[in-house]
Formats: sequence, C-alpha cells, structure tokens
Amino acid sequence: MYKTIEAYYENGKIIYKEAMPPLKKAKLFITIVEEELHKIPKLSRFKGILKKKG
Repeated sequence: MYKTIEAYYENGKIIYKEAMPPLKKAKLFITIVEEELHKIPKLSRFKGILKKKG
C-alpha cells in the first residue's frame, strides 16, 4: 500500500505535518519541492497582443 505524507525539511530535521503512521519498516521515495519564490515574467512585452474576453 502507498501512502503520501506531507512533511517539511528544516535544518537537517524532517517535521511531519501530521502524525507519522505506526510503521516499523518501510521503503521511502522522497521528492524535494523547493519553496522558493519564482520571478513572474514581465507580461508587458505582450501588450497589444493579449486581449480580454468581454
């Protein structure tokens, strides 16, 4: 059975959002999702091309 658990990694520690399920042994697949803000591209270069539907 697969179960997804949301957790955070901070300063070398894994912090679980909810309680960890009671497991003695399990295989883990870890996906790192960086929480950095991405710059929004300037849309001014599309001025006059994009139009609102009204």
